[in-house]
Amino acid sequence: DLVGLAALAGRVFSLLAEADQPLGDSLEMFGVSRICHRRGEKKRARKLYAEALKGKLPKPADTEARTALANLARVEKDFELATSLWTDLKGGSPAGIAAYENLAKYYEHRARAPERATELITEALAELRRSRNSRLLTASQFVKLHDRLQLRLARLQTKISLHASQSRLAAASEALPLA
Repeated sequence: DLVGLAALAGRVFSLLAEADQPLGDSLEMFGVSRICHRRGEKKRARKLYAEALKGKLPKPADTEARTALANLARVEKDFELATSLWTDLKGGSPAGIAAYENLAKYYEHRARAPERATELITEALAELRRSRNSRLLTASQFVKLHDRLQLRLARLQTKISLHASQSRLAAASEALPLA
């Protein structure tokens, strides 16, 4: 009914207008955090996502809140929080596969551990194969994710092989006597 909709809109506007106003339950915090995130209020959104996750959220909202909070943490270079959230999210759903991929990117580029990144992508591919018939993914999602993960895996394996070859060459050149 229109009166209820107007009351709801009034509540949302008052929550957005007053940053220090106490919020109700976790779901309300989650809703406000999404609005803040879309409006570009990243610090407030991050705080509200974290608060919402302290309470009990339905599984889809929990997954979305963890994903959004991990991405905000990554942008702010809080990799400890981001990797913790991605680790919690790992699984056969699209968000779970993305978490594997984000962890692999972190280990490849930030932690400089391409071997660990390779392990994560291999785990993601195994998880993707297990979830193939679970209705978590459509056929097109499966193909797209599989191809993307395979490409990343091949690139990581090439990177590791090149690094190993360079290390062997460096060791061999050090062992040569100087003339």
